[in-house]
Formats: sequence, structure tokens, C-alpha cells
Amino acid sequence: MKKLLLISAILVLILNIQAEAQFKDWSSKFGIRYNQIYPENEFRNVGFGGNDDFSFKSYYFSFLAEILYSVKLSDVFDAEFNLGYGRYAGDAYCNDIDQGDYKTTILPFDIRVKVNPFRFKSWNPFFYAGAGIMHYISHIKPEGLDCDFNKKNGWAGLFPVGLGSEFSLGKNFLLEFSLGGAFSTSYELDGFQSRTEKIWDSYLSTSIGFIYLINNIEKDTLVNNDFNKLKANPLTTDTDADGLPDFDEVNKYKTNPLEIDSDQDGLTDYQEIIEYKTNPINADTDSDGLTDFDEITKYKTDPLNPDSDGDGLSDSEEIFAYKTNPNNKDTDGGSIDDFTEVKRGTNPLSVKDDIEETKKQVFVFDNITFGFDKTNITRESEKILNNALIVLKEHNNILIEISGHTDNRGTKNYNKILSIKRAESVKEWLAKKGIDSERMTAIGFGMEKPIVPNTTKANRQKNRRCELKQTN
Repeated sequence: MKKLLLISAILVLILNIQAEAQFKDWSSKFGIRYNQIYPENEFRNVGFGGNDDFSFKSYYFSFLAEILYSVKLSDVFDAEFNLGYGRYAGDAYCNDIDQGDYKTTILPFDIRVKVNPFRFKSWNPFFYAGAGIMHYISHIKPEGLDCDFNKKNGWAGLFPVGLGSEFSLGKNFLLEFSLGGAFSTSYELDGFQSRTEKIWDSYLSTSIGFIYLINNIEKDTLVNNDFNKLKANPLTTDTDADGLPDFDEVNKYKTNPLEIDSDQDGLTDYQEIIEYKTNPINADTDSDGLTDFDEITKYKTDPLNPDSDGDGLSDSEEIFAYKTNPNNKDTDGGSIDDFTEVKRGTNPLSVKDDIEETKKQVFVFDNITFGFDKTNITRESEKILNNALIVLKEHNNILIEISGHTDNRGTKNYNKILSIKRAESVKEWLAKKGIDSERMTAIGFGMEKPIVPNTTKANRQKNRRCELKQTN
């Protein structure tokens, strides 16, 4: 009764842990396993040996302790390496005669292939088969039997088989239960080899193991309900074989786990996410009018940039509208970029019209000032006008406007006339120096446009001025 309660408590604990735990993916596993073994041989035993005299009375404590290391081969197959130490013992009872006892130390090493056909959220059923070798050392052998046994120790082949399940105990740990056994190629594990019957000594086993996951990452953890809804294959983590786990496709990337190319652009979901960083559910990631597939494989443009060459025209415009090179700002190599040529109406495919537009030169002239109610050019003003004269002679295409201004003393009409006279005075001075009058326009604004308040004598002096401005 106590044993039953203990087993029940352990099962409840495991189920509670499973409710919070799920399987992680891994690259390798390391663990320990304890096997309670039940010898199978010529003597009375508990299973399928050569003697039908079934009884637990002949059973002596036998065990096998193992350390294991497992490597993941695929989503379904693992390779497991096991090294063990144990005792193979029992009562040599045969044909109603007790022939004493046998006890042998066993040291097996085997390699198993574990098959994981199904995958659930918190437990993982499996079956296994393998092969290996075993060294045995006989300590006690039966007495009074006619046999050919005379070796104290030796080597034998070993073929383990069985089935079981792993249960998740948290982030990195698993609990394993299994039922199995092993066939050896030895007749002498029980210290006896019959002259007439050739029966391999073997054993059955029940086991419990504790396993640590190494290099674990989140595994595809779609459970049965998810598989049913999505019609995904529960026997593999990657139903569409696109290189992405179904779990990641559903929960992380929002792609279709049943379709290798969710957006049907010609690139697999894996290529888009891992290689090109494009959107696997949008055929045109940068929205330039070209599919990601065409940009990568046909036009060699950047699927993440609508304007690969940065010239101001989208890749789609260059390819379809203007037939220019989307990877070259200046398709015709004439020094003018495609965008500028399209904007100003020249041909971006011809170098003949790639003439740089002359940049407009803008000259700024200093103001000249006048005395109160005066229109004559002072010596100070002539120095300023001489600088303007040099510019006008060097650049004979420049047109200028000469505007006259006054301070606020006097009437509006009088100041208007006075400002015009000041402008005409400057125009006449420049004309006498050789500047064509047609290049100059004289205008007067009176006191309408002061540059500073007329509150002081110095400010009024500044407002009595003529300004020269380039008009082309």
C-alpha cells in the first residue's frame, strides 16, 4: 500500500510539472539511468528464457547503472551512447533441483538508435534498438551441473531493444521511463553453459533516467490541437520542409507552415527570413512595384529599398517607365543623374543632352547713402559704386535695379520724387562709366521702405540710400 501511494505521488508530481513544462530542442543530452534487470537463461526466471518454471522466488537483486550521451540526428532519430556497470544474479534452480546461485558483474557499452515517432507538448514517446559489447566477470557459478563452463570472464555481443517515454521537468531536464531488455551472445553470464541446449543469456529491464539537455533552444511545440487545426504533420517539426519549424512559422513569423512560399513570390520563407531579411508574407517588401524574387534574381536590386541607387526614382519607375538602370544613378554616364534628366525633360539614356545647366551667379552690392535732401554721389559712395562697376563690366549679362529711398522728413510726394532722382543719379554715374543703360532700371520708393526706424540721426542717414539688386 505504501509503495502504491509513493508511485501515485510521483506520478502526480510529474503531471504537475508537465503542465508548466514543454520540450526544448537540443543538440545533445547527457544523463544517468538505473535499470532493474531480470535475468533470462536456462534457470527458472520471470520471462522468456529456456525454462518455463516461472517464479519470482528465484529472483536475486540484479541491476544495471548507466551513463548516457545522446546526439540529435534529426527530428525523429537520435544516436545514444551508453556505458554501464551492473550485476546479473539469480537462483540456479532447474528441473526442481536447486543448483546454488550465480552472480556475475557486467560492464556493457552500446550504441542505440532512438526513434521518436510522435511529439507532444510535455512528453516524448520513443522506441530504440542498438548493438554493443559487454565484458562480464563471473563471481559465483552453479554447482553440480554438467557443463562446459570454465571461464571466469569474457566478452560478448549485446543487442538492446525497448520502448519508453521522456517527460519534461522544466527548461533543461527530462525524466525517462522505459521497458526493454538485451540479448547477449554469451551462454555464460549465469555461470553455466549447457552441453545440449544453446541458450543466449539475456535480460529484461525496467528503468528510470534523469537527463540534462545541452544547447537547448525552443522547439517546435505545436500540440495535437494545433496540428489538427493547421493540418500540419505531427511527425515532423517542419511540415513544408522550408527550413523553418512549424512552431516558428505559426507563432513568430506568421507564415503558412503548410506552404514553402507563403507570399508566392518565388522565394521560400526560409530564404526571405534568414538570407534576404525580406517579408515572407509580402511579395513586395519595399512596395516599389517589383516582387522580392524579381529584385533579387532578375534585376539585382535591393528588395528592402524602393530606390536601390538613391537617385530619386523608384526601381519600378526606372525599369518600366524610363528603362534606366535602377542600380546606377547616371545610366548614360553623362554626369547628370537620371532623376535630374527626367525632371528637366532630357533623355537619361543619352549622353548627348547631358549639359550642366549654368548655375545662376548672384551678386550682392553695398548700399550708398546721401546727405539730407541731396542727390549727388559723394566720394564715399563712389568707392562703393566702383566695386559694383567692376562686377558689371566683368559680367555683362547682369541686369540691375537701382532703388532710391529717403528718411521720413518731408512730405510723401516730395520724398518720392527725391528717391527717384537719387536712383537716376546712380544710373547716370554708371552709364558714364560704360555700363549700358538698358541693363539698369531706376525706381524710387520714397520713405516707404526704411531699413531701420527713423528715430535717430544715424538711422535716418542709413535710410537715405540707393540699393543695387541683381534682377536676373
